[in-house]
Amino acid sequence: MKTNAKPFIPFAAIATILLISYILQKVPKTYGSDDSINVYQKFQSGQPIQYLVIGDSIGRGSGAENPNLTWFKQLENKMNDVNDIPLHGDYVVQSGSTAFEGLFKLSQRREHDHKDLIFFVFGENDRKYMNVDDFTMTYEALMRKAKRLHPNAELFTITESSLKYEEFASAIGLLSKHYGATNVDMRPVFKNSGYTEKQLTRDLIHPN
Repeated sequence: MKTNAKPFIPFAAIATILLISYILQKVPKTYGSDDSINVYQKFQSGQPIQYLVIGDSIGRGSGAENPNLTWFKQLENKMNDVNDIPLHGDYVVQSGSTAFEGLFKLSQRREHDHKDLIFFVFGENDRKYMNVDDFTMTYEALMRKAKRLHPNAELFTITESSLKYEEFASAIGLLSKHYGATNVDMRPVFKNSGYTEKQLTRDLIHPN
């Protein structure tokens, strides 16, 4: 896998990064206090942006060959190099976790510094342990909790490229729309890339 993976390492993470950075420039602010500066105003003025990732092993960047190739580090580097905007991340992530663990770990945190962006990265593990109704209820509770803690943050939901269960993907899409979150669906990006899952992932799950 090592010899085959080299040419494809940039694509999996960069596809996510390009989508997110494009969306940051194009999507209007969805919610938040009018008297508080939002992430789009910070983007336009070049101010530092604080983000939070709540997710599973894909959320924490498992699959990348080294820490500098994780999707969020590449996003940080791209925003800094292209737009001269520093991004600073915080992570509530755990390999093998579901939205339930994400909700629990977020609820257990004692400090909640201001966040401008929040990324939710779940689905692949959830479908193994719960039905879609339980997943929908838990994912919604997680989004509501994050929104209460960071009312001015923009929410991004990531539909993982490996998620084959359409009802789970649909639930993420519906909740995203309901709560004004931007959904980044990586499945069509991978499908239309011209590369196979074996080429784009470490183990058919984690983007390389």
